[in-house]
Amino acid sequence: GHEKGAFTDARNARIGLFEAADGGTLFLDEIVSLSPSAQAKLLLAIENGRIRRVGGDKEIKVDARIIAAANQDLRALIGQGQFREDLFHRLDLLRIKIPPLNARDSGIIALAEHFLSILAKKYKTSFPKLSPVSKTYLTNHSWPGNARELLHELERALVMSDPGKELEIQPSSNAPSAAAPEDWLNESYRLPETGFELEKEMLRLIDLAIRQANGNVSEAARLLGVPRDYLRYRLKKGESS
Repeated sequence: GHEKGAFTDARNARIGLFEAADGGTLFLDEIVSLSPSAQAKLLLAIENGRIRRVGGDKEIKVDARIIAAANQDLRALIGQGQFREDLFHRLDLLRIKIPPLNARDSGIIALAEHFLSILAKKYKTSFPKLSPVSKTYLTNHSWPGNARELLHELERALVMSDPGKELEIQPSSNAPSAAAPEDWLNESYRLPETGFELEKEMLRLIDLAIRQANGNVSEAARLLGVPRDYLRYRLKKGESS
């Protein structure tokens, strides 16, 4: 916040976020982007429970619950000298880790339908039903852009869709295209004369995909071009055999 006349065009006094959140909750998103000076000011405000407006000399008492979000490892940033350790310990009272979309076993369809309900109101259209193909794509995609990418894909599909029809979601044309896979199973390939254990080789291929995806089943399913539920079925079948 600032006082009247604190700088050019400051014609009126204005309260800041801490004052506005007094008695409530202040959410600080992307806290890793705070400059060192801003981190120092935030630390003082938390420790003293008081703030001072720009251009003012009066301390104002504030009492607000603070929720901070970060998309990077704060401890690693502390080691790199990019984040204050004392501020970290002040904020680290209760930690909630929210896994990215590609680390969740379920819930992507429910989240997509939640986003669609919001988008349908925004564009004043009926709530669209996801097609089976769309559900498979949503489940198998690795979502490197997390929830923002999901929301973008849904909004793009909704804007381009015909009202009353099932929503078809395909990879965005703006997404970087992957190189065409090498055709290793071509005419020159020959099965061994001793025979080929298809079930065993399928499990080896699945294991390779999971290792390449660093244990992420959704990403492994995407690499293999199969639904995630099918991949889980094959894994369970392999464990029981």
